[in-house]
Amino acid sequence: MEVELEDAPELYLYGETAELGLHNRTDDPASLVIGKLTVEQVEEAIGALSDEYRVVATLYFLEYFSYQEIADVVGAPVGTVRSRLHRSRRLLQKALWAIAKERGIVGALAGTTDEEA
Repeated sequence: MEVELEDAPELYLYGETAELGLHNRTDDPASLVIGKLTVEQVEEAIGALSDEYRVVATLYFLEYFSYQEIADVVGAPVGTVRSRLHRSRRLLQKALWAIAKERGIVGALAGTTDEEA
């Protein structure tokens, strides 16, 4: 499942969770959804990213590297790392939402069936 950056607007998860009314139930509806995903599902979403985004996302989100450490590993300036992380976050929001919908997590949180979510 590859997601195009143009298809992943800013605050994607915020918009999707707002549509389901999850903002009335928690201060952080995106964390509510993501918290229901397994580590394997998050790794699956990161694995679907293109190489330039997958490497920095893996090092940052899974290995907890700093921006400078990532820059050293990939041989790019820190600004490039920040830019790639920003884009990877946008892509991951959409990919994680798709996985949550596919696995029925979204429907369960919203109190709907998969077809309604």
